[in-house]
Amino acid sequence: MRIITGFLKGRRLQLPAVFPARPTTDFARTGLFNVLANQMRFEGANLLNLYSGSGIIAFEFISRGGRMASCVDLNPVTTRFIQKECQRLGISSIYTFCRPVPVFLKQTSQPFDLIFADPPFHEVDYEELLNEIFQSEALAPHTIVVLEHPGKDFKNHPYHYDTRRYGKIYFSFFRKTS
Repeated sequence: MRIITGFLKGRRLQLPAVFPARPTTDFARTGLFNVLANQMRFEGANLLNLYSGSGIIAFEFISRGGRMASCVDLNPVTTRFIQKECQRLGISSIYTFCRPVPVFLKQTSQPFDLIFADPPFHEVDYEELLNEIFQSEALAPHTIVVLEHPGKDFKNHPYHYDTRRYGKIYFSFFRKTS
């Protein structure tokens, strides 16, 4: 799994043979970041990476000039992996939190420019997750929320504005409008 662009371009994350998460593919990540590049500036921005797994979204974000990324995952194997890769790559702007996403969202008071959530596909209530995000203090007026999912329709959600498909992966985009 390689970082696509930025100052870490071409660097690979060294995933162990058995890893408890499904990393976002290079193909899907390329599409996602192309869409985001037309909607926001990465330079100086903050990312909240929920259900972070391998952390590849955070590494890609930081490589493109993001200021800081917070990775939240309940699995200590994945959070330790992200910490080890940060050390190996010399990255000090990615922080990990090993706790349930709903707990983190209730406790944080820091707003983020981008919130990316990649929950286990069949183990989460997407509507509940979106409600928790939109009720949290992690949301600023300009925050873009991206949800990776296997194809659920969010067209009726009040803050949904776009969905993109990359193979079997879908990214739905949300923004709270004032």
